[in-house]
Amino acid sequence: MWLNQVHGVAVARLTADAIGTMPTADASVCAEPGIACTVQVADCLPVLFAAPGGRAVGGAHAGWRGLAGGVLEATLSELCALAACEPPDVQARLGPCIGPRQFEVGSDVLEAFGAEPTRADQRFFTARAPGKWLADWQGWPGNG
Repeated sequence: MWLNQVHGVAVARLTADAIGTMPTADASVCAEPGIACTVQVADCLPVLFAAPGGRAVGGAHAGWRGLAGGVLEATLSELCALAACEPPDVQARLGPCIGPRQFEVGSDVLEAFGAEPTRADQRFFTARAPGKWLADWQGWPGNG
């Protein structure tokens, strides 16, 4: 099932009753066989989740707004609630996303992640020019 993605943190629970609809969400989870959780990305990070034994699966579209807002945490929480499992039991796989040499961001993105734009030693942000940084989603916590 496709989603109406809006760079948010909403997670849709997909069921056979919802086939033919397009939920507004940036992630989905499902425990019903025959329904695929899909996400579309360009430079954003796609993340696929699987509960133990294949009891449920999920997919998340994680742009900077979603990452800052907690879309991955929300997806994991919904998946665990649906599959009756714990977060350490879930497997996650990252798809390709924009690399740290190309993703230029402004201070608004740093501030969304609690980073201080006036500091030079940002862990996941490298200064590029005055007021500009390169963001490294591939090195983000939990992406290893």
